[in-house]
Amino acid sequence: MTQTDLEHAVKVSETWYEATAARQAPRAPLRSRVAADVCVIGGGLAGLTLTRELQRRGRSVVLLEARRIAWGASGRNGGSVSSGFSEGIEAIASRHGLSVARELFRLSALGTDYIGREIATHDPSIKMGDGSIVARRVPDRDGTLRHAEAMARDYGRNLDFLGREELRLLLRSERYFLGLRDNAAFHIHPLRYAL
Repeated sequence: MTQTDLEHAVKVSETWYEATAARQAPRAPLRSRVAADVCVIGGGLAGLTLTRELQRRGRSVVLLEARRIAWGASGRNGGSVSSGFSEGIEAIASRHGLSVARELFRLSALGTDYIGREIATHDPSIKMGDGSIVARRVPDRDGTLRHAEAMARDYGRNLDFLGREELRLLLRSERYFLGLRDNAAFHIHPLRYAL
């Protein structure tokens, strides 16, 4: 990829996050040999976190990125940081058992805590808001309450139940009937976090 191609690709990928982050100019491509304990390939959140943790442990690290730091999803995701999985913890528990689901949820919560600590230590302005709401379009009050009870009982996660009126005031929409608020979740500027 030429420098012109890279500049064009950057313009095409403009997002609100990109427009509100202070990126440095791209570094020149690596053209010589470099010695290091570890070479990390990929400057997304996983590669950046691995690089930081290896450096904290005294390792010399070279990070290689074909485009720009946080070029892909790491720099343009929704910025929601919460514990859990897209498949849903109930599905994981039914497939692998409650003890495995608990351990996976615990590991996920460690990741949420890690990001919160990094932001608090280095740049609290990266955090853009506290909590998240899962809004439901089906008026299943009993099922929503059962889910909240199971999350507290099985995973130690307390979720606040939001009834129709309270939820509609918060979201200003009539599309949703009930919701659960997770006060341990938060919203970040993912590109600033990566940078």
